[in-house]
Amino acid sequence: MSRVLSIMGYEFTVLAIPFVFAIGCLLVLGYFLYQLRDERIARALLVWMLPFLIWSIAVISRLSATTVDVEILWHRIRFLGPSVSAVGYILIAAAYTSRDNWYQPTYLVGVSVIPVITNLLVWTNPLHQLVGEYSKSTGGGPFVATFEPGPWFVVHGVYSYLLIAVGTYWLIRKFFRLHKRGLYRVQVTTILVAMIATMASNFLHNIGLTTIDWTPVGGAVSATVIVVAMFQYRLLDVSPVARDIAVENMDSGMIVIDEDERLADVNDRAETLLETDLNTAVGEQMSEIAATREQLLQQIRTAESNTTVSVEHDDETYHYDVTVSRITDATDEAIGRVVVFSDMSQEIRQRRRLETQTQELQRKNQRLEQFASVVSHDLRNPLSIAQNYLDFARETNDEEDFVAVEEAHERMDTLLDEILTMARVETTVEEPESVQLAAIADESWQTLETDDAVFENDVPPEAAVDGDPSLIRILFQNLFRNAINHNDGSVTIRAGVVDSDDGFFVEDDGVGIPENMRKAVFQYGKTSRGESIGIGLAIVKELVIAHGWEISATEAQDGGARFEITTVSS
Repeated sequence: MSRVLSIMGYEFTVLAIPFVFAIGCLLVLGYFLYQLRDERIARALLVWMLPFLIWSIAVISRLSATTVDVEILWHRIRFLGPSVSAVGYILIAAAYTSRDNWYQPTYLVGVSVIPVITNLLVWTNPLHQLVGEYSKSTGGGPFVATFEPGPWFVVHGVYSYLLIAVGTYWLIRKFFRLHKRGLYRVQVTTILVAMIATMASNFLHNIGLTTIDWTPVGGAVSATVIVVAMFQYRLLDVSPVARDIAVENMDSGMIVIDEDERLADVNDRAETLLETDLNTAVGEQMSEIAATREQLLQQIRTAESNTTVSVEHDDETYHYDVTVSRITDATDEAIGRVVVFSDMSQEIRQRRRLETQTQELQRKNQRLEQFASVVSHDLRNPLSIAQNYLDFARETNDEEDFVAVEEAHERMDTLLDEILTMARVETTVEEPESVQLAAIADESWQTLETDDAVFENDVPPEAAVDGDPSLIRILFQNLFRNAINHNDGSVTIRAGVVDSDDGFFVEDDGVGIPENMRKAVFQYGKTSRGESIGIGLAIVKELVIAHGWEISATEAQDGGARFEITTVSS
C-alpha cells in the first residue's frame, strides 16, 4: 500500500483517489438536483446520493487511518451510507412508477425504522456486539482493523437488499410496460442499469470478493449517468408526468408532444381513434407522422387550447372534444403538452336528435291548437250559417235559402277534409322514395274539380324528388286548389322546375299575392279573400317542412302567384 501524506493520525493513500473524485461528482450533482428539488424524483435522488457522499468520506478516512480506534469510528459512520441509500433507492423507484403513497408520512416512517435501529445499534455495539465485532488486522491489506458481521448486520443487509429488490421489481415492470409500448425505454433502462450496477458492487464486497467497498464510487458514477439522462432523455418531465395528467381520462385518447414537437407518448385509445399504430413513431416529429384519420391528427398537432373539432371520415362527420394541458418543469419552463381527445360524435348526434324531436313536438302541439280552433270557431261559423238559412227556408220556402244551406255544408265538408289532411301530415318523412314530379302533378290535377282552369305541365319527365308520394300529391292538389279558389273566371296554372334544377314550382296567371302578404299566406287562417280561412297553404307549408324542403311565394311571369319549393333533384 502506498501512503503519500500523513496528517494527525491519517496517512493518505492513492487508493482513496477514486473516492475523492466520487465526492466531487456527488457535490456537483447534488447542486444541480437541489435546483430541481420541487420535483419528487429529484428529491429522491438527493436522498439516495447523500449517503454515498458520507460513505465516500468514511471509506477515505478508513483507508487513511493509522489506528484501530480511528478506523472503527469511520466504519460506524460508514453505516449511514448503505442503510439510508436503500431507502433513497426505493423512493426513486416509487417516484418514477407513480407510487405516491410511499411519500406519505406513514410509509416514510415505516421504511426508515430499520435504518434508524441499525445506526443506533452501531453506536451502542460495544454493549451487545449485535452488529459485529472489531479486531486489529494481522493479515496486512489496506485496513488496520477487521470487522466480523453480527446477527443484526444480517438483518440490516437483508432489509436493504429487500428494498432494492422491491424497487428493482417496480422498475422492471415499468421497463417491460414501456418497452412493449415503445415509450421512453432509454429512461427506465438508464435508471435500472445504473442502480443494479451500484448495488452489485456492494453485494460483491459483502460476500468478500473485494476488500475495499467500491459502492460509493459506483454510486457516484451511476448518479452522474442518471442526472445526465435527466437532461438528455428528459427523465423528470414529459413521460411520467404526462401519464399522471391523463390518468383520469383513460377512456380518451392521449398524445404527449414535447417542446421540440416530437411525439413523446401515446395511449391505446389514441391509436384506436386515429386507427394507426403510433408506438413505433415515438420520438419522431409530429409533422412526419401519418395516420389513417389524418384530419384528426392534424387537429391534434395544431391544438393550442381546449376546443371541439369536427372532421370528415368515410363520408361521415365525427366530433371530438380536445383538451390541451401544458407541462412545465420545476423552473416553470414549458417542456411539452398533453392533448387528450374524446369522440363526442354519439353524444352530439343524440343531442341533435333530441332537438329535432323537441321541434317536432312543438309543431304537433301547434297543430293541436289549430285543430281546436277549427272545431271551436271555423267549423262553427258555417254550421251557424247553415242553421240560420235552414230556419229561413222553413219560413219562406225560398230556394236561395236552401242553396245557402247547401253551400255551408259544402264548406264544412271541405274543412273536414283539410283537417283530416293535416292530421295525416307527419312531422318528418321517415322513408322517402323517388317520385316522378310530372306524373304525380298530372294525377293531382285529375282528382280536382277544375271548372274552367287550365293546367300546363312543363315538368320534364325525368325530374324526380325523394319524398312521400301521397303527401306530394296533396301538396300539388292544395296549390292547384288555391289558384282556382283565389281567382275569378278562367285561370291558367303551370308546373315546372326552377332554373337551378334544385326544386319545382306551381304558378298561375291570376291576381297574384300582394308583396306584404307573401310570407303570411302560409300561416294558419291567413288569406287574401274572405271566403276561405286559409288552411290550404298552411297544409302545403307543413308538407314541405316534413320533407325537409323550403317554400316561398313570389310573383309569376304573368303577374299571378308563384310558389317555389326548393329541394334536391334525385
